Amino acid sequence: MLVFSNQSFNIGKEDYVARSKHYQLDGCLIIAGEQIEDDIYELDQSDIPTVAVDLKLSGDRSSYVMTDNEKISRQVVEYFYLKGIRSIAFLGGNRDSNITIVRRDAFIRAMNDYGMDYREEWVKYGNYFEESGYENMLQLLQKEEQPEAVFAASDMMALGAIKAIKEKGLSIPEQMKIVGCDDIEACRYSDPPLATVRQDQVKIGLLTAHILHDLINDRQVQNSVFVDPELIIRKSGEV
Repeated sequence: MLVFSNQSFNIGKEDYVARSKHYQLDGCLIIAGEQIEDDIYELDQSDIPTVAVDLKLSGDRSSYVMTDNEKISRQVVEYFYLKGIRSIAFLGGNRDSNITIVRRDAFIRAMNDYGMDYREEWVKYGNYFEESGYENMLQLLQKEEQPEAVFAASDMMALGAIKAIKEKGLSIPEQMKIVGCDDIEACRYSDPPLATVRQDQVKIGLLTAHILHDLINDRQVQNSVFVDPELIIRKSGEV
């Protein structure tokens, strides 16, 4: 088993395909980050069995597994709609991140489908970490009109947003509700406990391993597998 990292990999002129063949690898597992190099897509189109997590592939010997990111956003919007909330802000990751784009677009579609109060100025972008959630939430709170709830594309951004909301003297969830995404351990111990959308990481990992094993052994596999998320309501998102 070998690990290739794009932080230290591109020392010479070898690409992922050449390196994989040099080490006679049976297959490759790609864990997608924010920056996707062109070499990844060359690997996808090669004859090397390849499976990705959170990255769409299209090669003849490739497959990918990811949480259904459209359902993540729709579940949050639908929950608030059924609770009588009509205005929601969205805190995304990097503007050009594939995950952020899918979650944002699904959020906008769901808001429009339910006839809710979507406003472009309530959509902010950060980097998935706490500081960007904090800064973006401060900007939202400076506006004359504010949303009733906030959906953050990561739990870390949601925790940063909670800090900003508290600093402005607002109570959660009485005056502002917030839902994150990922269900990291800190969600259970934040004040208030953070509502979130859980991704089934164990199932994703098992599916990825089995699919890669089947590809290596020339068995038929699905081109893609989407895993359903689960909305977890804790105090921060209660209505």
